[in-house]
Amino acid sequence: MFFPVAFHKKTETQNEIAKYLGMKQPQYCRYENGLRDIPSDILVALCKYYDVSADYILELKNSPK
Repeated sequence: MFFPVAFHKKTETQNEIAKYLGMKQPQYCRYENGLRDIPSDILVALCKYYDVSADYILELKNSPK
C-alpha cells in the first residue's frame, strides 16, 4: 500500500513525520512505500496528523474524511 497522493501535499519531510511518530526515517519510509504493514497505533497517529480517516489511509475511500 502506498499512501494516498494527498499525503505528499504537505511540506513536511519523512524525517519530521518519523520524529512525530517516534521512529526513525527508514522505518516510516517502509510504511509510506507499502513495504511494511502499518501497526494500529501508527495508523491512528497518522490519521490525527493528516486529519484524515483510517479508511482513506487504507485506500478504502477516496475522500479524506
